[in-house]
Amino acid sequence: MRKSLFCFLLCILTGCSSLQWTSDITPDDDSIFNMLNETTSEGQSWNFEVRKNAEFELPDTLRPCCAFGTDHKVQLGALPIPLITLANTVSIEDIGSHSYNASAFTKSSFKQKHRSDKENNGLIYTKRGGFLDMAHVRDTADLTIALFYFFYENLGQEKTVNLRKELGEARIKLKKFDRSKFSKKEIWFLASNLAARKAYQMAVAHEISQWHGYRSIELFDETVSAYSPEDLYSNLLGAKIASNIINNKLAFSSESFNKHMTVWLAKTLQSLEPVSKDETNRLLKEVDGTWWDSSKRLPSKELVIKRNYNLSSNQAPLLVPSVGDEKKAVTIRLSNFLYGMNLDEIANYSFDVDLRYQSSFSHIPKSIWKNGITSDEFSVIVKYDEIEDIKFFKKIKKGH
Repeated sequence: MRKSLFCFLLCILTGCSSLQWTSDITPDDDSIFNMLNETTSEGQSWNFEVRKNAEFELPDTLRPCCAFGTDHKVQLGALPIPLITLANTVSIEDIGSHSYNASAFTKSSFKQKHRSDKENNGLIYTKRGGFLDMAHVRDTADLTIALFYFFYENLGQEKTVNLRKELGEARIKLKKFDRSKFSKKEIWFLASNLAARKAYQMAVAHEISQWHGYRSIELFDETVSAYSPEDLYSNLLGAKIASNIINNKLAFSSESFNKHMTVWLAKTLQSLEPVSKDETNRLLKEVDGTWWDSSKRLPSKELVIKRNYNLSSNQAPLLVPSVGDEKKAVTIRLSNFLYGMNLDEIANYSFDVDLRYQSSFSHIPKSIWKNGITSDEFSVIVKYDEIEDIKFFKKIKKGH
């Protein structure tokens, strides 16, 4: 039991593998010719040759995220674990420097003044963006960067990138089209916008996977985190930050990305008006009993009461009523169209449902998921899941 408990707690505190990505971006011959023969340069060339390391892999795990709430009590199976609580809030001063594909103990290659060189993730409340989960922001940012390099190199070709497995095998399939109709700058922006959109869809699929029984750690039931109120806004925010870093040509290496992600993340949080760690804790306690239930222990699903079933790429923040100002709320969006192209048509995301998880889809018509699930089915699946959650919490309420 002690060994199992140790592994359980260690898994909560540890995160992803230490895989690193590398890229090789070089100017083309025309750029070198212009540099040598022109007296001035605008410094806005888009004529890059972008190549990836042949062994490049997307991150295959996620950072440890936080169940909504704070000072959580824990149980292992039906056994309560005394004297242990998990505090999971942070202040903007404590979030640390970004490190691509980080684990809980990974140090960044960049340390900002007055900021730790190790990531310190958790929940933080912002007056304009509600509660944010730093692990979700960072994970989707990393996915966006990795997908960008694949898309930039392969747009216009029929290509498939295989993704990490959760409920089943997952992949993104690129559709063939005439790439020559677009300038290199347009291909760059198509790739960055497409990367942000597909990274966000992967985050949505993770919420669905958690609801339907996926566990990154077998001992730890993750249904408590499925459709958690802060997750998708955080994911979408990470995708937007990374896409803008790409478009500003600030991610030509992992060191450069870590540096600029650290700065952009801090600036974004400042714009959303973060509160102190103590105030975040106070606000979480204010919604105790309506958004979450502190009397429940992790990983009980009953701990999180309020859920976000809006899976679209248009996310509004959930503000605490006592401090919320809807006029100040920042709704964030990702477009599905660019240069007349439907991004979901040129890149299709889908995943399979393995036999071990199929029983969790018994409340959903089999025709929707039996041949795999695409992003088009997300909105249908979440409606069925929401109905089941309503039944679940009504039953719990009656039991009391």
